[in-house]
Amino acid sequence: MTPARHTLHFVLPVIALVLASFGPGTARGQSISYTNSVTVFDGPGTTYLSLSKFDSDLGTLTGVELKLNYGRVGGSFLVTNSSGSVTVSSATMNASIFAFGGSSWSTNDFSLTSVPALPYSAIPAGSNQQFDVQEAYIWTNEFQNISDTFWSEYEAPGGGTLNLPVFNNSEVFLSDTNSAAANPGGISLQTEMTITYTFVPEPSTYALLLLAGVASLAIAKRRRS
Repeated sequence: MTPARHTLHFVLPVIALVLASFGPGTARGQSISYTNSVTVFDGPGTTYLSLSKFDSDLGTLTGVELKLNYGRVGGSFLVTNSSGSVTVSSATMNASIFAFGGSSWSTNDFSLTSVPALPYSAIPAGSNQQFDVQEAYIWTNEFQNISDTFWSEYEAPGGGTLNLPVFNNSEVFLSDTNSAAANPGGISLQTEMTITYTFVPEPSTYALLLLAGVASLAIAKRRRS
């Protein structure tokens, strides 16, 4: 038998077996996940956490799960005292993440701790004091399953990008705003999210993947012979 005939003799039965495996009732679910993070500093405007949409060419979507791995505060803020005495009494963060078709994650007046500690009243007149925010977690390992009513927002032919708005509005409270001013712009919120899509692959997707593997085996076998 020639090498070409030998290769076909090996490959064709495997192809037939692969194609036969895609009969009614044999679809198997798979999943694919994407993770990304973004750091948002206090201030006006919106920052987005970008995640990959599901590539609808891969198959039929059967589920969308969002996991907020963590929301972590940090950074620093500066207080300027022009005259007299002032006390920095507290600092807080209001934060939220909007999820299409799900419940938004949000927190109001999350209390921030810092070095030096709050309340703090030893800022001399005519000077500045920096406060370093101690790392703390607002959210950890929180899940949401998205209703199929909104799956159209999460998939597109060829994939694409899903942009989730993330907000960080922080505030520093002073005893005397006439003589002192606070700049919370350095207070940060770092968030990391994972999106997982479950789907039933198209038979052509399985076939192409398996046939590519079969072709590789056939080439390797031919080289050995």
